Amino acid sequence: WMRRYAMKRLCEKRDGAKSVVGNLMPYVSKYLKWVDDQARFCTLTPSSNDAYEVDWRGDSFVVDLGAKQCTCFHWQLTGLPCAHAMGCIIVQQHKMNTLSSSG
Repeated sequence: WMRRYAMKRLCEKRDGAKSVVGNLMPYVSKYLKWVDDQARFCTLTPSSNDAYEVDWRGDSFVVDLGAKQCTCFHWQLTGLPCAHAMGCIIVQQHKMNTLSSSG
């Protein structure tokens, strides 16, 4: 019965993936929305162009955007940025938008 269960589940997942609109799967979209919400609680201290020290809910992490690394290791393990990295990404995008609109 296990083989049939696995076959049925894979078929259902495949059919579900066909109905996805956009570039991201629903789980990834939901996760990125959650990360974006959690990034509000980050306090950033810039270290260099791509490196930040991030205080988040009583813990401290080091984020290197250039290397796509955070000391919580979530980004390295999943390939998706953690809340600490998202806070840094938001700040970097704001800097880039400010620089491009002022020039």
